[in-house]
Amino acid sequence: MSPRNRLVDALATISENIRHISDQDGRILIISNLSADGIAAGSIMLQTLQRLNAKCVLGTSQNPTDSPLIADTFSDQNAYHLLIDFEFESPEKLEKKFQDNWVLIQHRASSEKALSSDGLHTEKVLNINKYEIDGQIEIS
Repeated sequence: MSPRNRLVDALATISENIRHISDQDGRILIISNLSADGIAAGSIMLQTLQRLNAKCVLGTSQNPTDSPLIADTFSDQNAYHLLIDFEFESPEKLEKKFQDNWVLIQHRASSEKALSSDGLHTEKVLNINKYEIDGQIEIS
């Protein structure tokens, strides 16, 4: 299977989760990195989810696990957490903060360091560079 076909499969899984949560009237919290790429990607994600009539909110942070904003926003009301453009977040730390209801989407090649050594959380971390796309120049 080509890398781009594997990307389509990975995105299909994330999309199915989002669609299911949206259909159940669950709220989705989008947390994007406080950078130009993060804000742009988070805004695109917010607009896309709103077009699906999903209940969603967008917040920005430099660190999704230690930010007071995220601590205040985080509640049982959020059925899913889309984390956008965080480079060095530990999946184990994210799992502790958001339980099983999160996915981290990254576009930097150096983000591979965020993958857990045991491989248990690799399905939760979508790094575009694994699919032969140069995240630095081909996608924000």
